[in-house]
Amino acid sequence: MTQWFYILTGGDIASQELLWVNAPADLGTNDSGLNGATICMMQASPVWIQYSLQPLSQMWQLAVDGTIVSALNSNYVLGLDGTNVVLVQRSSGDASQQWEFQWVQDSQGVMLGTLRNKGNQQFLTGGNPWSWQPVFTQNMPSNGTPTRMMQWYIRPPSPPTGQMLSIRSVAAGNSTPMVVNIQGGSMTPGTTTILYEAQPNSPNIVWTYTLDGFLLSSLNPGLALSLNVNAAVGGGSANGVATYPKQPLDAGASFQQWSFTPVDAQAGTYLIVNQQGTLALAISGTSNSDPLQLVTPDPSDQTQLWSVSPTYPIEVLLAQPAMGYPAFTGNELTAYTYINSQLGLTKLGTELRSQYANLAAPLAGYQSRVNMIATAVVLQHSPKDKTSPTDLPDSDAMVMVAGVLGEELTAAQAVQQLFQQLTMFHAELAIVATNATATVIADVEIDTQTKQTVKVSSAAIFEGLIYTILSAGSLLPGEGDVAKGLGLMLPVVGNLYQTGVNTVSSYRQSKAQNAQKEQDEEIFYDFEGEVAQVQQFLVDSFEAVGNALAAVESTILGDSFKTRTVAAMAALPTGGNSLFWPPEQGVTLIPRIMPGYEIGVLQALLPTKYQIYTGTWIQGTWQSNSTGIGVPPIGIPSYCCWDEVTNSEVGASTVYWIAEVGNSGKYPGQATIDLLWKNGVRPFNFYRRQGGWRGFASNEEYINDNQTILMFRNYTSTELSIALTAGKDAELGLNGPVSMTLALAPYSYQSMVLFTVKNGKNNKPDASVNVTTSNGVSVWIATAGWNYCPSVYSHNGFWTYPYTPHNLPHLFASSTTTGTGGCDIGIALSES
Repeated sequence: MTQWFYILTGGDIASQELLWVNAPADLGTNDSGLNGATICMMQASPVWIQYSLQPLSQMWQLAVDGTIVSALNSNYVLGLDGTNVVLVQRSSGDASQQWEFQWVQDSQGVMLGTLRNKGNQQFLTGGNPWSWQPVFTQNMPSNGTPTRMMQWYIRPPSPPTGQMLSIRSVAAGNSTPMVVNIQGGSMTPGTTTILYEAQPNSPNIVWTYTLDGFLLSSLNPGLALSLNVNAAVGGGSANGVATYPKQPLDAGASFQQWSFTPVDAQAGTYLIVNQQGTLALAISGTSNSDPLQLVTPDPSDQTQLWSVSPTYPIEVLLAQPAMGYPAFTGNELTAYTYINSQLGLTKLGTELRSQYANLAAPLAGYQSRVNMIATAVVLQHSPKDKTSPTDLPDSDAMVMVAGVLGEELTAAQAVQQLFQQLTMFHAELAIVATNATATVIADVEIDTQTKQTVKVSSAAIFEGLIYTILSAGSLLPGEGDVAKGLGLMLPVVGNLYQTGVNTVSSYRQSKAQNAQKEQDEEIFYDFEGEVAQVQQFLVDSFEAVGNALAAVESTILGDSFKTRTVAAMAALPTGGNSLFWPPEQGVTLIPRIMPGYEIGVLQALLPTKYQIYTGTWIQGTWQSNSTGIGVPPIGIPSYCCWDEVTNSEVGASTVYWIAEVGNSGKYPGQATIDLLWKNGVRPFNFYRRQGGWRGFASNEEYINDNQTILMFRNYTSTELSIALTAGKDAELGLNGPVSMTLALAPYSYQSMVLFTVKNGKNNKPDASVNVTTSNGVSVWIATAGWNYCPSVYSHNGFWTYPYTPHNLPHLFASSTTTGTGGCDIGIALSES
C-alpha cells in the first residue's frame, strides 16, 4: 500500500504550513492542466486542512530517485520554472526534478531538514500561505543557518489513510478505552454516534480514514461519520454526530469530511475537525451511550482530544529520509579505529556500527568491552606521568566516542529485543494458523483430494488479523495489571503487523529487483491452485511477512535516527506511539486474534463450493420467474438464509441464502455457518457480499423479469417528496396501487418495486416520477423503469443523475444502465 505524506514547514502547530498544488478547477477530467501547476503553501491549523481544495493536491511521496511525487498523478513531480517550483512531468535523470534532504534537527519524533534541488543547488523555500505565494528556491543565507521557511518535515495524514483504526477519547476511559461507536450497530441513516466502552468483535467501533477525509465504518463501508444534519432521525442534537451513506464529492459532502490535527505529537493526540462549519468532535459526557457533539475547536479542552489505535508510528518513521550514524573525524576517528581493533572486528573486515543490524552479534558484550577499553586508555594516560603512550588514542576523544557508542548500542539492543519478541510471536502464530487452516477446510467440507481450484489473497487474510486486533484492542477479559498489560499490547502488534504487510505490498509498487522480495511479493498477493496446496501457500505467506519484518528491523538498525526513535517508543509503557512489549507475553494474545485469520480463510474457501442466491418475497409469496427457471426452493434452512425488507409498504423483501454453486437447494452444514457467526461475521456483510465477501458468485435468477426496482437517494439536507404513477399495465407492488407518494428524509434512500399486471417477458414496468421539495420546488419530472434510466439532469438548483452503488448500502443488485431491471437515482444540490 502506497503511503502519502504532507510536507510541512517547521515550527509549532499554529505556524505550520503545508505544501500543495494549486490545481486546476477541472482536475480529474483534465489532468493535462497539472503540467506547470503552481506549488503554494497552505496554513495547516486545526481547522484549515480544506478537503474541498482537492485532498490529493496536499499529498506527496519521496521516491528513491530523489523526486517528490504528487498524489494527484504519479507521473508528475516537483520541478523548476526558473527559481519557482512547479509541477512537471517526470523525466528520468533530470537533476532539476531531484531533491536532497539534509538533516537539521529532530522535531517531535520526525527529522527536520532542508530540501536542496540537485539542479540549481538551491533550497526549497515556502511562500506566504495567506496570499498563496508560489514556493521557490534560493541560496542558503550567508550565516549558513536555514530560515524557518527553508526547514521541512514529513508527516502522514493523521492518521494514515486506508487502514483500519479505532478512535479513543483522551478524557474518558481508564482501564477500558471509550471509543467512537455507532449506537446499537445500526445501519439506519442518521443513527447517532456515541461514546461507548470498546467491545471485542465490534465493527461499529472500527473506522477507515480515506484520503479525501471520510471516516468509513467497518460495519458497512458505505456509512460515513457525519454531522447530524437530520437530528430528528437519530434523536441527536443539531450539532450532533451521526452516520449517513457516504455522499459523492460533487453532491456536497463536507459535512462528512474530517481533518486530524496533532495536538501533542508525543502523546499521539488530535483534534478531529468537521469540514462543514469547522467544528471539532467532542464528547458530551464520559459514560456509555453519551452522544458525541461538535464544538468550537480548543486544543486545551480534554473533551475534544482523541487518539487513534494503532497509530502506525513505524510507518511514519520509515518514511523519514535516511540518516546514517554521524562519522567520527580526527582524534575521535582514531579512537573508534582503536576500539574496532581491540574488539577484533578490524581483522574480520568490519566495524562496530555495522554489527547493529547483525542479529547474531553480541551487542551487550561489545558494550561492556567498549567501556573496559575506554577505561584502560584513560588509566594509561595517568596525570602523574608527564608522558603518555604514543600508540594510544587521546583519552578525551576515547571517552567521547565510548559514550556515543554506548548510547547507540543501548538503543540497538532495545530495537533487537522488540523484534525478537515479535519474531517469537510470529513463529507461534504461524504454527497455530497452519493448524487452524486444516480445521477450517474440514469444517467447510471441501474435499482436499479433488482438483478443485481456489483463489487466495494473503493480503486479505492478514488484513483480517489486523482488523481483529483493532476490534479487540485493550479488551481482554479479567482484572488486574496482567490483563490490562496484554490489552495494551494489541495496538503494538497491529502496528508492527501492518508495517510488515505494507512492506510486502510495497515490493510490488516499487518493482523491486531483489530476488527474495520478488518471491515474497509473488507469494503474498495471489495464489490460484488446488485446495490441498492452500495450507502450504499460507505457510509461505507467513514466511514472506517474517522476511519483511526482518527487512524493517535491518532498515531501522542501519539508521541512527530510526534506531533511537524506536528505542524510545519501546520504552513508552502507554500512549499512541508506544511499542512496549512485555517479555514473552505476546503468544498469549494469539487466541484473541485468530478469529480474524479464520474469517480470512473462510472468505477464500467458501466461494469455491458455495454461492449466494437471492429471491423476491412479496406479501408471503415467492415470485415466479417468467424465463422458466422456476421459483426458489422450498424449505431453505433458517440457519443459512437472511431476509432483508426492501419496502415495508408493499410487503416486499429480498431473501438471501447460501447453497452449492449451481445447486440452489443443497446447503452447507450448520457447523460451517455457525463458524461465521462465532467469529463475529455480520449477516448483512456476508449475504450482501461486503467487507471481504466479494468472492462469492451471486445468482439473480430469482429476480422476476416482470419486476423493476427503483432506488431513490436523497443527497440533500431537505426532505423530498416522490410521487409515483405506474405506467401502462403496471402497478406499485404486487396487487398494489397505481400511484403512491414517498417521503424521502435528508440523506436517506428508499426503494419501490414495480410489477406488470400481465406476466409477459416484454412487459417491462415503468412509472412516471415527480420529485419535489417539502416547500413545493420541482426537482425532477421524468419516466423511470426497466427501459428508462435518467441521465444527468439539472433543474431548479438540483442535480438528478444515475448513481452506481459501489460502496453505498443499496437494496438491490442492478446497475444504472437500461434493460437490467433497475434504476438507481441520486438527487443532489447543484450549488454544492
